[in-house]
Amino acid sequence: MTTTSSEVGRPQCGAPSAASALLRRWFTAALAFFAVGLAHAAPTISITAPSVGSVVNVGTGVTITAVPVTDTGVTVAQVQFTVTPSGGTATTIGTVTSSPYSVTWTPTTAGNFTLTARVIDSNGASVTSSGITVTAVTPTAVSLTAPSSGSSASVGSAVTLTASATPVSGATISQVAFYANGTQVGSAVTTSPYTTTWTPSAVGTVALTARATDSAGTTVTSSTVNVTVGAAAPTISISAPALGAVLPLNAATTVTATATAGTGATVAQVQFLQGSTVIGTVTSSPYSISWTPTTAGNYSLTAKVLDTNNVSVTSSAVTVTVATATTVSLTAPANNSTANVSSAMTLTAAATAGTGATISQVAFYVNGDIVGSAITTSPYTTTWTPSAVGSYSVTARATDSLGTVVTSSTNTVTVTDAAAPTISLSLSPGTAPATTLPSGATRYALATVTPSSGRAIVKVEFYIDGTKVEEKTA
Repeated sequence: MTTTSSEVGRPQCGAPSAASALLRRWFTAALAFFAVGLAHAAPTISITAPSVGSVVNVGTGVTITAVPVTDTGVTVAQVQFTVTPSGGTATTIGTVTSSPYSVTWTPTTAGNFTLTARVIDSNGASVTSSGITVTAVTPTAVSLTAPSSGSSASVGSAVTLTASATPVSGATISQVAFYANGTQVGSAVTTSPYTTTWTPSAVGTVALTARATDSAGTTVTSSTVNVTVGAAAPTISISAPALGAVLPLNAATTVTATATAGTGATVAQVQFLQGSTVIGTVTSSPYSISWTPTTAGNYSLTAKVLDTNNVSVTSSAVTVTVATATTVSLTAPANNSTANVSSAMTLTAAATAGTGATISQVAFYVNGDIVGSAITTSPYTTTWTPSAVGSYSVTARATDSLGTVVTSSTNTVTVTDAAAPTISLSLSPGTAPATTLPSGATRYALATVTPSSGRAIVKVEFYIDGTKVEEKTA
């Protein structure tokens, strides 16, 4: 078909021209181009501390730091930090709106945790960082358990220092050392229980610490315990009677104490007490009293010292038992009795055991020498045959099951020789007594002598008017 020139390029009625369409396409592209040019990049964020795989301590604050980056013309609105325990739920631990973007997290339990940070910019765009995994462990710890803070001590008196130490997981405690005002006390202790003794040498406040070292080389120090050291207090102890002693009833017992005054002081007095009753006071050494218990039973004895610093200390109690005493008396022979040489005499005693005891034996003594063997059962009796005239001291000695030995009063016995020989005198030849003899007459005196049983005549003496005139020996 032939087209006339007037028709060329002329748009047909009701249809858009090609130029118009092209213009619309260009305008749309331009708008898209400018829209892309006006869009902002999303923010970024990363955690810079702690590092991946860090080991942190339970109970110790950990600083978590994040670095957010925003596009030009955009600012950081806030950074949120979260902690997620292994197998657990995330927890927001802090939100920061300005640099530096850091929070402090204190883990309360051991385990693995994932840390993240989320940034929100001023356009409302948000991004969450990659997770940082850390491990929380219970750290090596040490505490001074004795003495307690604020307690008191005395110069020259030993104080026990005790510490409790626990190692971090996978380690052991290598040693624990104790310090007083920064100076080590004795040697470090390498095995539990961790304890040593410290003897303060001067008054004042002393700071005590314990320092533990574990097998990983970590050293930790306990909190400080302050102790006030004062002047040494006086000391006192009862040295007699001994603890558990058995004392006789109604018998005097010496109670003795050893006392020393405190620093710079002297002993003012020492009181002795039976229970709460004062039984004696002494102001100078030796510190002793005499105490006579009048009732059987158990008694608690103490001594209390007061020095010139006006400081008093009471001793440890000494418990004693007051018992009815073991007794013995010589019931035969009676005092001032007489006996005959070679004639047996019966010796008898009465013995009574003290409280809690029995009579073990009774022995008899004459002039200090035992007579026969000791008697172990009642009746307590034996015989004694004197061999010579004279005065003799007779006693009985009883021993009880507690080892107590008592001796009776002494009875005196006088021994005579009652079995004397017999003698009769006659004149020969056949002169009767009272006969008057003629002057110059010779007569013989004849003595008839009979010795006592078991004896012999040694000699016979003759007397005239009391004057010895002759002696005849066997």
